[in-house]
Amino acid sequence: MAKPKDFSEETSRIIDEEIQKIVNGQEKKASEIISQNKKKLDMIARALLEKETLENEDIESILKKKPRPKRKNMKRKRTNSKKAGEDG
Repeated sequence: MAKPKDFSEETSRIIDEEIQKIVNGQEKKASEIISQNKKKLDMIARALLEKETLENEDIESILKKKPRPKRKNMKRKRTNSKKAGEDG
């Protein structure tokens, strides 16, 4: 059996609006934090793909590292250690 409300429909509407403001504000704040820490999150994600599980020490180590710059799809030229005309 449902308990009757101790407040009016208007009060209920105001409560709902305030809750919605709080939720929206916290969602915005969470999105900003994620955006500000995107590189760190990417580093942790790569480590998780490699190891599947991370210990606290692993995460701390990752977070202390500087993020690697994004690589462009450039092929490395192979260099031959022998000079032209030399036979080995």
